Parts: sequence; structure tokens; C-alpha cells
Amino acid sequence: FVRKRFIFLITLPFLLVNGAAVCMYLFIMKTLQDKKEKQKIEELNAKAQLKFLQSQIKPHFLFNALNTIASFSRKDPEKTRELIQNLSEFLRVTLKTTQNIISIEEELENLEFYLEIEKARFGDKLEFIQNIDKNSLTFKIPFMAIQPFIENSIKHGFHEDGRKLVIKLRITSKEKGLSIEIEDNGKGIEAERLKEILDFDKESESIGLQNVIKRIKAMFKEKATVEIMSEPDKGTKVEIAVNSEQ
Repeated sequence: FVRKRFIFLITLPFLLVNGAAVCMYLFIMKTLQDKKEKQKIEELNAKAQLKFLQSQIKPHFLFNALNTIASFSRKDPEKTRELIQNLSEFLRVTLKTTQNIISIEEELENLEFYLEIEKARFGDKLEFIQNIDKNSLTFKIPFMAIQPFIENSIKHGFHEDGRKLVIKLRITSKEKGLSIEIEDNGKGIEAERLKEILDFDKESESIGLQNVIKRIKAMFKEKATVEIMSEPDKGTKVEIAVNSEQ
């Protein structure tokens, strides 16, 4: 059965580019003993392959997640089960959601699934600190309006010298609106590169961030502002301000 599935999988366009994910998938399947665990990771893999082109998940995330799960599958079965569950929930929400607008609370729940995988991957090299105003939890925002900024910090923020990457998320409810701040102590972004990211007339490698900003502004119009400030070797800060009652 596994061989037939392997043959099927390598015919998919996604795997022509990310063939290593298949090897990682098979490795996990071999090391997991529990049939339910095997079934769950198999279902996750199939759903991800079929829906990647229309999802907002980057291919490298699935590969890295599978790689992380594989690294725990022999030495820590319990952690493996936790990571499979986190990946399952993250993909379930991200791939199946039909909602364009969700609450802050729902966004944070999905972010937690994502971060558990990344924290397992990077260990003590990654620290995430959040300060959330409880009054903000019901506020509605575009689906995945926060997670892509966190993912961008993790993908590009680590310093070559190995120092810890600290990401801080602060969400504050205001009398008429909301404030979201995402700050890291990472490598930062060169001025020219930042200018390119914020140039919506020019498609860049950061099209994902551009898409998030566009969706925020499409929902709140002139009532929302998104600012990205960065300094090389010192870090990046994203400020989202919404001046709109709900």
C-alpha cells in the first residue's frame, strides 16, 4: 500500500519540486507503530498535497514540519504524537476554513498550533512572548492576518552567530479599535528590500506579506494602517492599527 501511495504522490506537481517531503513522510510512517498515528499523518499528507496550490501554506513549512516530526519519532513517541496533533489542527483550520474573517481568539489558537511545531524545531533558539488584551479576543480580523508575519520572522530573522530569536506579540484593545504589534530581535531588513516589500505595484518574493497587508486594508479600508519598521542586525517591528468599532 505504501509503495502504491509513493508512486501516486511523486506524480503530483508539488512533489516534483519537494520530493524530499515524500522520503520524510515514508520515514515517519515506518517509525510510527500506532495505526491511528500512521493514518493521521497519512491523511495530513494527502490533504496538504492536494490543496497546496490554493492554500496560504508555503511548501517549505510542510517539509520542515515533517522533518521535525521525523526527528522525534524514534526518541520521543509522546512528543511525536503532540506534533502530529498540532500539524493536524493547523492544516485542518488553514486548508478547510471557508471563513475570510475570524476572531482574534481563533487566530491565536491556530497560531499556537503553528508555533508548537516551530518551537520543537528550533528548541531554545526560539522564544515567543505574547501579551494579549482579553478585551481584544472577540475583535474580527482577516483570516491569517498575524501568523504570516510571525512565520516571516522565523524564516528570515535568525542571526548567523546563533543567538536566540525572540518574537513578541502584543495585542491591545482600544476604545475604538485595535493595535497589533509584532516585534523581533532578528537580522532585520535592508532599507531597499523593505521598500520592495511595501511596493504593491511590484510583485516580490514577499508576496505573502503583501497579500496579508492588502487583505487587512481591504477589510478596514482607510481605518487600518500597517507599518513595517526594520533595522539591520537589530530587528523588525510590524504595527497594525485599526480604528474601527465592532
